[in-house]
Amino acid sequence: MHSLSPQKANIESLVMKMLSLLLLLIASVALAQTASPKLPAELATALNQAFPGWKAAPIDLEVQQENKDAWILARRGFVSGDFDGDGRLDYALMLLHPRDRGIEEQVAVAYLNTKSGWQQHLLEGFSPMSSTYLTLSRRGETCYDVDKEEHFKCPNDVVNLIYSGKAGVTYIFKSGKFEKIISAD
Repeated sequence: MHSLSPQKANIESLVMKMLSLLLLLIASVALAQTASPKLPAELATALNQAFPGWKAAPIDLEVQQENKDAWILARRGFVSGDFDGDGRLDYALMLLHPRDRGIEEQVAVAYLNTKSGWQQHLLEGFSPMSSTYLTLSRRGETCYDVDKEEHFKCPNDVVNLIYSGKAGVTYIFKSGKFEKIISAD
């Protein structure tokens, strides 16, 4: 039986460690892809009918690096919570969809999961801006109303639309519709 030189043994050990690390990385990526939340099939169908050719709106990489909510949204494509307080999971998305003559529009849209199916609520529509993204505030969290200059507790989960990480609006579902409140400027 012959033995490896110390140098070859060190190289072999290093190669084995690198292979183990590579396998761990591959397994982690595979798990992350399968564990990543997806939109319910019925909601995806409703989106395809309302916004043919839609895709998730891209978020600028610099914005993602500065804000973990933007980074999460860029990977998930949506935020979800109970916006109307009925105990069902609702969704909000920031998407791009083609309009007339191929011009894209960026849209923030919420879908409520009601007893009769998915109910669409258009929150905003504007020219594409990759520095804009959605966040979620949970029921009971403190939000701010710029116009009233007061803090308030979120009555349910709410959708926040953030512009360049500086300005923003909060959408609160009240009396059958989303109310827009300026939350930062």
